[in-house]
Amino acid sequence: MLLSLPSDKNAEIDRQREQYEKLKWQLERKLQELDGELALQRQELLLEFESEVQKREHGFRLHADSMSSTVLTHELKSPHRDQPEERELSVQGRIKDLEDKLQSLQLTRSTEQETFRRKHEELDRAARERDAVLASVKGAHAEQLRALEARVLELQAQCEALELQVRRAEWRQADALREKDAAMDRLREEASALRASWDAQLAQLSKETISKDLQVQSLQEDAAQLRAQLARCQQDVGRYQRELSLAVEREQSLERDKVQLGLDWQRRCEGLERDHYQQSEGLVQGLASARAQVAAKLQEAEQRLRDQEVVLRALTLERDQALQALRDHGLRLEQEVPGLPREEEASARFPSAEIQRLQEQNESLRNAVAQMRAEMEALSEQALPAAQPAGDTAASGTPADAAPDYVLALEAEIRNLKGKFKTLEEQLGDALESSKTPSSPADVQPGVCTAADAPGGAVPAGGASLGLALRRLGDRTRLLSFLVARLREKVLREPLQGDAVWQELPHEVDQVHLEVRELQKQVSELEKHLAAAPTAPDGTALERQDPAAGGPAGTEGPGTQPPQALSVQQLQRKLKEAARVVLRLRREKEQLLELGNRLRAQLGQPEAPFTCVALQDARSVRQEASSEFSGESQARGAPVRRHSARQGCAGATGRPGQKQHRLPTAACTTARQKENRSPQPQAQGACQDAGHHTQGSSSLASSSLRDTWKVLELGSSPSGLTFAR
Repeated sequence: MLLSLPSDKNAEIDRQREQYEKLKWQLERKLQELDGELALQRQELLLEFESEVQKREHGFRLHADSMSSTVLTHELKSPHRDQPEERELSVQGRIKDLEDKLQSLQLTRSTEQETFRRKHEELDRAARERDAVLASVKGAHAEQLRALEARVLELQAQCEALELQVRRAEWRQADALREKDAAMDRLREEASALRASWDAQLAQLSKETISKDLQVQSLQEDAAQLRAQLARCQQDVGRYQRELSLAVEREQSLERDKVQLGLDWQRRCEGLERDHYQQSEGLVQGLASARAQVAAKLQEAEQRLRDQEVVLRALTLERDQALQALRDHGLRLEQEVPGLPREEEASARFPSAEIQRLQEQNESLRNAVAQMRAEMEALSEQALPAAQPAGDTAASGTPADAAPDYVLALEAEIRNLKGKFKTLEEQLGDALESSKTPSSPADVQPGVCTAADAPGGAVPAGGASLGLALRRLGDRTRLLSFLVARLREKVLREPLQGDAVWQELPHEVDQVHLEVRELQKQVSELEKHLAAAPTAPDGTALERQDPAAGGPAGTEGPGTQPPQALSVQQLQRKLKEAARVVLRLRREKEQLLELGNRLRAQLGQPEAPFTCVALQDARSVRQEASSEFSGESQARGAPVRRHSARQGCAGATGRPGQKQHRLPTAACTTARQKENRSPQPQAQGACQDAGHHTQGSSSLASSSLRDTWKVLELGSSPSGLTFAR
């Protein structure tokens, strides 16, 4: 440490000297640069001043030459002036002007010289100031140099003192080393004696401890085994506890997610239905307002046309009177008034551009409404794909030869169902028309009163509510036919992969099953509505009789029944036919499940356990439905049918809970196919609920669109205000 101090001080002194030399060299170089720049600036200013003076002198000479030349030309141009006095006066005036100009030029030159002198003095003063600054800087650097030299002297004195201290420390260290060596020799001798005695004691103790170590080692091994076993047991217990707590938390979170997703899907579907209803209402209001505006414009045009016709008649009358007066005075019409047209020609050539324009606007509006209706129907009701014959598409010997038979049978049944619904709708319209045209105003009675709000979608009041419900049933059958056609395409598709059958076929079967449930719900709603509909006092007993039992009760004939009772009986009969068709659709669903099992067996994949459960559920549903239908056919009446429909709906809504364990991925995929804008579900139970709500909203949307277009087609005529089928 003490040896390194002088070297550090010398290095610091050398570094400061180098910095001083470098700073001195930089200052000298800057002084040289400033001297060169000052000389260059002086030379530039002198050159600029000389060049400017030369330019001014040259300009003055040129100006004097030009003035003299103008004087000479003027004298040459005026030879006719012979008076010498005038010439002398003009020459003297010119001379005075030139002298004045020369004096002004001299004054400007003197001012420029003064400015140049002032600039030169400023430059000299700046140079002197710079020299003074440089002198002060040099003095400051000299002071710094002297201070540094004094610092160097101080550091040299400190270095000498430190060297003296280092020498003293080295002497002390040498003395301490000699003392340490003597102590170490003494301690070595003592240690050798102690080591000999220690070795003897260790030999004795080692014999005693070997036996103890063997006993302790055996005991430690036993304790280690017991500890390891205890740790394994504790780990197993902790793992079991964590798994149990995680399972409980997972179950609780799944329950919460299930409930939350159900609420979210319900709220989303309600919002979509509300938005769709508001959009349809806004469209109807906008088109109605546009139609009212066009009608008002048409009335204004007709009023103007009538005014013009009145004016035209007055003009033609005045013209006829004038022509008659001319004829009375003996003037010929063709010669004297050739430009006047006849009354028939004027009326024929009367311009009707306004009427034509309004007619064209009305026609364009009708075309636009028709086009919008076609587009909305194309969007809401997708066209069913053309059914291909199974014999042309499927090759003989393939595994899917037996598949199209079931699908074609299901398509035929759905077509029959659609035809029956159409006939039912036509008969309902005929019955409503016959009931709306009584013999006298006193005999007019309402067909069906306002019904309570149904849980499936609020059946409206009167005969219109029945028509609307039947139209919804028709929409549901069309959706079923579309699903069956799509299922048929997937069955006929070549090649048919095992994974596709495993995933997509149960999805389609579940969709058909859901649509069958919706049909059952709508049928139950119609039965409730018909059971709650009041009739006339004399026809109450007739309405409560079962229409399928063979006729009305008592001895009254069909001619004595009121038209309302007849329409209610017809509706009940048609509803029983619809229930029969629903049972047939359930049987077809069982056939589709068997078809899926057969296809999976042909493709070599193991059958999933949920197919057997689904078949058992389908058989139980078929038995329940057959018992319900047999109970209905035994003249139980509307309340019994309503109770059976509620039981069917409860069974239908209770089964999706079982399908959550059977088709977790399939239900989610079905929900995503039905609602492309919905987010991906996080729980399996909520996906099937979303499928229910989405299908219901699609059927409501299609029915509301049809009502909108029918209102637009009816227009403002009195007959259009009444309900049309």
